[in-house]
Amino acid sequence: MIQTEEDAKDTIRAIVKDLLSGSRPLNERQYTLVLTFIRDHFENIPDIVSKNTCVRLLIDTKNLSLADSLNLSDVMKIVDELNYRCYHNDNPQKLNLRNQDRKFLTALLDRIFQGDRCDIRTCYEKKKLWNGFLHHIHYQPKNEEAEIFVHAMRTKGNESVYSEFEKLMQENRYQQAAELLREKKGTSALLRNMDYIISRMDREDEQTFLSEFPEDCSTLILLQLLFRYEGVQRKDGRIFKFTQHNLMKVHYETPEESEKCQSRLTEEQVKEVGKMIRSKLSEKLRNRLGKVYIEPSMKNYALPLAENTSQGGFGVLSKGSRIPIEEGKKLRAFTYWEKVNDIDLSVFALTEDGNRREFSWRTMSRRQSAAITYSGDETSGYQGGSEYFDINLPEFKALYSEYRYLIFCDNVFSRKNFNECFCKAGYMLRDWDDSGQVYEPKTVKSAYLVNCESTFAYLFGIDLSTNEFVWLNVAKNSKSRVAGDTNLSFLTDYFPLTDVMNMYDFFSIL
Repeated sequence: MIQTEEDAKDTIRAIVKDLLSGSRPLNERQYTLVLTFIRDHFENIPDIVSKNTCVRLLIDTKNLSLADSLNLSDVMKIVDELNYRCYHNDNPQKLNLRNQDRKFLTALLDRIFQGDRCDIRTCYEKKKLWNGFLHHIHYQPKNEEAEIFVHAMRTKGNESVYSEFEKLMQENRYQQAAELLREKKGTSALLRNMDYIISRMDREDEQTFLSEFPEDCSTLILLQLLFRYEGVQRKDGRIFKFTQHNLMKVHYETPEESEKCQSRLTEEQVKEVGKMIRSKLSEKLRNRLGKVYIEPSMKNYALPLAENTSQGGFGVLSKGSRIPIEEGKKLRAFTYWEKVNDIDLSVFALTEDGNRREFSWRTMSRRQSAAITYSGDETSGYQGGSEYFDINLPEFKALYSEYRYLIFCDNVFSRKNFNECFCKAGYMLRDWDDSGQVYEPKTVKSAYLVNCESTFAYLFGIDLSTNEFVWLNVAKNSKSRVAGDTNLSFLTDYFPLTDVMNMYDFFSIL
């Protein structure tokens, strides 16, 4: 669509306004658009709802007015992001900032102390970090508010809400602990500690807690909890997934941690809480849209709740979304690269309980078959390199019948991060008989640019029981050069997402 310059600005302004109105962090593609627009048109910035986005914009523009929507406790988020982005250091306890950054952070603190945003009690939660940071920048208080804060961080004692919450929990005063958390930290903090609280209550207190469930809970938190309680419950130890600097970190519960854990709910409790969460979600969203037609294929699409670890591209869907694979076709999964010597594509077959078989450059010399074929490095014909796997799904299921899922991974063998080279990954469907179709990976539209700040990315998967392609698109915080050294079992959590709640279900509630 051809537009005038002014119309184009209005179009982009509307997109940027929508992106900034969301509470979720942006992926790299979205953030680049927002940053470019703000640098060109700084005079009229829409409200920035996500603190993650606001922090990144503040660092990249150094415009202190952006901090007017932040609190004092958010300064540690700024320090952490600055330390990672500019110094490639993810440990805020070990700072070595340049003088210009110290001056910037000092000016930032002075501006916040001049406003009414000094949430000192929240700052107690990271008192040790605050102590080290204030010492590192040699901070000198400029007003009474700053004096009070600096004194509080440098003297003994911890007056944080969580400290008081833990004291009440230790005294078996669970209802009071829950009320304190909700009143002082908000409903979201209460809900994130719900397992901890409920697991220690007796049946009567638990019923009271659930019946008095707060009405002001956010839709996003309710959806996250719905997947937590109605998703597949693991019996072999918990898996914790969290995002830092738009990369995913994964922690598998150790046997020692599992033995010490006192916050597990029974199956009956999990079902009861899940039922209550779904009921609250329905109450909150009912009749928002009125009568609408919902396309049945929306049942295949997952809700985009955690997309900041995703890479952008055309034909890319949110994590867990499914695309049926046509019969009579073989699937070609590929990766293409430039500006680097070697990127490896790997496939892992997984059982439902996490057992796996590797198909990669390390194993395929003895496993080529009608079921799965590996190209090896294709380094001629382009200004870069390429690898692909061809998979005949009926043949694969017959040969490897014990496996339920296939997982495709990319890793940079040459030790560079993906954002330092050019890499695309995607898939295409090809006729079983060799029809002479040209393989040109740069032209495939169901592909995305892998540009994360790590050497490892999970690409997509296949559900062999349903013959469906499943989007994963997860950037992992990793320096792994070989895919076989990484535990993949947490990825099976993404395959049943559309069974719990999909876009069709969500629009139906609305």
